[in-house]
Amino acid sequence: MPIVPIDSLDDPRLDAYRDLRTSKAGRRSGSFVAEGMWLVRRLLESGLTTESLLIDHRRVEELGAGIPDSVDVYVVPDGWSERVVGFRFHRGVVACARRPLRHSVRWLADLDRSGWLIVALADVQDPENVGSVLRNASAFGARAVILGPHCGDPLSRRILRVSMGAPFHLDIVESDDLATDLDTLRSRYGARIAATVLDKEAVPLDTFSCPGRLILVLGNEGHGLPEYWKSRADHLLTIPMTPPTDSLNVAVASGVFMYALSRART
Repeated sequence: MPIVPIDSLDDPRLDAYRDLRTSKAGRRSGSFVAEGMWLVRRLLESGLTTESLLIDHRRVEELGAGIPDSVDVYVVPDGWSERVVGFRFHRGVVACARRPLRHSVRWLADLDRSGWLIVALADVQDPENVGSVLRNASAFGARAVILGPHCGDPLSRRILRVSMGAPFHLDIVESDDLATDLDTLRSRYGARIAATVLDKEAVPLDTFSCPGRLILVLGNEGHGLPEYWKSRADHLLTIPMTPPTDSLNVAVASGVFMYALSRART
């Protein structure tokens, strides 16, 4: 691996790593960063294009073998990484990678060959929630996750950290028109749409007969799904709860739904 010692905080090769906490580049920048040795290793194994690493001198030996020659490894004196990224940073290594191209639902392959579960998020913005849903989707075998136009960036630092790198291998579609895209999947592949709601008319999850191809739609953290999803959905689905509890955090609820539906389809 090409080790590149850095001896100045003003070195322009570090620009991709500067002030990450306040950076607003996000989707517009064409790149993203991943923090920590475990997440960086998973990134390097993912097939995505890693451009460079920034690492404290004391952590270099931990990298070991397997760093492609195309990846520059910028080595800084111990403690400098915190000064570059702009916050307390004990992980000691961060990577910069190229964002993959955005895809539409037409990019998803093999949807006509077998049963599957796709998870769709409508306006779920909190990074902790988006990251947890993506991790659940990976754990319970979701075919893909479709993010509505106001959802959090799946390649943001916090979402990558919470999701344990799930976006590196999970098929993710960032939709500009969620309702239209789901209608396309329904008409083209015979998928059924299940809206997750708190409604007396909804079918309890433990009595639901899961179809072979299902799209599970989860709503916003504070307001749930907009009312129009009730009329667009083929099924209204809810989790039975013991009073006085009447709702769950969307990340927790997603895990309950996906676990139950994955078992129902096996």
